[in-house]
Amino acid sequence: MPEFQYKCNNCERIALRWEGKCSSCGEWGSLEETPVSSDVKFSFGFDNPQPTIELSKIYDKEDSRYKFFSPELNMVFGGGLVPGSVTLIAGDPGVGKSTLLLKISSQICSENNKVAYISGEESGSQLKSRSKRLGISGNGMYVLETSDINYILNQLDGLKPKTVVIDSVNTLYDDSVESPQGSINQLKSSVSRITHWAKSKNTPVILIGHVTKVGDIAGPRVLEHMVDTVMYMESERLGINRILRCIKNRFGSTNEIAIFTMDKNGLNDLEDPSKAFLSDINSNHVGSSMIIALHGTRPIIVEIQALTSKSYSPVPRRISTGVDLDRILLLTTVVNRKLGLNVASQDLIVNVTGGFKVSETAGDLGISMAIISSLLNEPLKSHLAIIGEVGLAGEIRQVPYMGKRISDATKLGFKRLLLPNHGVKDIADVDLKAIELIKVDNIYDAATTIFDSKILNSDKQGK
Repeated sequence: MPEFQYKCNNCERIALRWEGKCSSCGEWGSLEETPVSSDVKFSFGFDNPQPTIELSKIYDKEDSRYKFFSPELNMVFGGGLVPGSVTLIAGDPGVGKSTLLLKISSQICSENNKVAYISGEESGSQLKSRSKRLGISGNGMYVLETSDINYILNQLDGLKPKTVVIDSVNTLYDDSVESPQGSINQLKSSVSRITHWAKSKNTPVILIGHVTKVGDIAGPRVLEHMVDTVMYMESERLGINRILRCIKNRFGSTNEIAIFTMDKNGLNDLEDPSKAFLSDINSNHVGSSMIIALHGTRPIIVEIQALTSKSYSPVPRRISTGVDLDRILLLTTVVNRKLGLNVASQDLIVNVTGGFKVSETAGDLGISMAIISSLLNEPLKSHLAIIGEVGLAGEIRQVPYMGKRISDATKLGFKRLLLPNHGVKDIADVDLKAIELIKVDNIYDAATTIFDSKILNSDKQGK
């Protein structure tokens, strides 16, 4: 048996020989030499073994979710905060993580509950100053200025809070672990202990985390597996909108987002999220289209902008912000082949306004129309929204939740909707008198219906 082994400090994979790149998580230079000990100790999530219980008789903690003051937060958390859950919220410095957690703490305290706010970065006076700016009294909120996990757990046992907030998880340390503060071993040990405490006390814990330069959560990948929920808080550069995006949730959907606006009073729910991503539905800008994207169960209307320009490079550039680049390449190929428009010689830039990201294929037709608009230098018709997936044969495919999308478009004042011919099924509750449905079978029909260009009308090969 070898005396040494190599352990990845990111995902904890064990290798018998050194590797420059971990074959499990892909991290470079993460394998460290560790001695092999015959005295192996196993650690489990719960110290006290419990007898077997029939599943139907186990108490469902989700039935007692705590409802937030914010419908947006309730949506992204899957209906509220689950007792005993551990949530990690990460984001860039200054994006509003601490502000959000202070407002959450304030609401919980307003219902005669205790909240323990563990601050390893800011002093109590700094938190007091921030809370005054936000109009938070702080009654019932107990601040603990320390990073020592042993002292923290000891104080929590005596305080018995309703909720615990730790700002931030990256500052925690366990003096029983022989490694410097902020190291991977310290982080794993501290999070493991606070997670075990949360489960045993049935108390929710919310952790604030840092991100790296490339946008990943700072710390080992195993950290994301240890917690129940992982969320990212994002913002536009110099913008006022904030998006809380869920990427892991053991108690709900990972497709939901919460959208807030930042002002002097902190973060507030955005009353009409669609308007945050639109400029003006009356405007007729070349290369601009409105699509109805579904994020989780919420339809949000966003603006797609496309710009084409003759390329003087052997390989024309393709730049995409907010849309998968591979999807853009697919759509440009379909436009080139089915409409006879020369996209191959053009530089192409596609952008989603407002910092939104379109991940579903329902935006295909709108993206294609924006690209065609820029190529023809002809704007789309005003008050027009677009829904539809584009196939490789140029056909327009149906998308789910058509009724929700049409209702949202009608509420925002759109008069026309371009959509698949065979996708109008679940719209029984939609008032069709307020909006004109333009049904098309393929991308050629869509382009010739929307644009008046003679170039398209003279080219019948696309059909």
